Amino acid sequence: MRTTRPTNSRSPRRSPRATRLIQKAGLESEIARLERQRAAHFDDQLNIRRQIQNARHDRHTAEQRIAAIRQDLSRRMPTRGEAFILEGEGRAINDRRTAGTLLLSKLRLAERSRAEGEWGIGRLGGFDLACEAHATLAGAFRVALVMRRAACDQEITVEPDLTPLGLISRLEHILERFEVDLHEQQRLASDATHRVADYEARLGEAFPLQAELDAKRAELTRTEADLADSSKNVRSTAKFIERPEDAA
Repeated sequence: MRTTRPTNSRSPRRSPRATRLIQKAGLESEIARLERQRAAHFDDQLNIRRQIQNARHDRHTAEQRIAAIRQDLSRRMPTRGEAFILEGEGRAINDRRTAGTLLLSKLRLAERSRAEGEWGIGRLGGFDLACEAHATLAGAFRVALVMRRAACDQEITVEPDLTPLGLISRLEHILERFEVDLHEQQRLASDATHRVADYEARLGEAFPLQAELDAKRAELTRTEADLADSSKNVRSTAKFIERPEDAA
């Protein structure tokens, strides 16, 4: 009967140098992971700076528009009911249909004549209305109705089938929305102010894992030094080992 000898299942024991090599590989992997996280933190800080700049720009823009709308409100004249008056062609027109017909006729005349330029065609609610006509780069001819406001010229959309009363209603709606526009810009300014404060609180934050990264680097330096010393010792020992042929 054949007998089998028990095998030794234990793994061979690693040498100290092999252990340090494995340790070195693990440290390098950990350091690479931490350095990626530090780079991501740096990118996040750059993004925070950009967000602060954007929020400050938004706040500045909103504050400028708030000031302009307040100027518009101080200029605005009532147009509701019998207070409606369109000043045009040297006369005051208090009939909405007639006023709308006058404005549309000025715009249609500019389209037919294809004369380029800008000229006033009336005044409503304390604001000048102008016709802007010019040729586009595509070769078309464009005519626009604009309201001269404090900070900008607001264009009023005029479709081909827009009626005289529809145009006047559109103009009055713009005048009545000044308060809504003001509240919206105040909301945007407040939102931008909060964003600036939130981002500034995060600006300049240190990398939270920097201490761990420094420790890993120091440990890697020590491990590399130990490996270098062990290599020197191996080479020094080899010099004193007598080769068999020399002994003979």
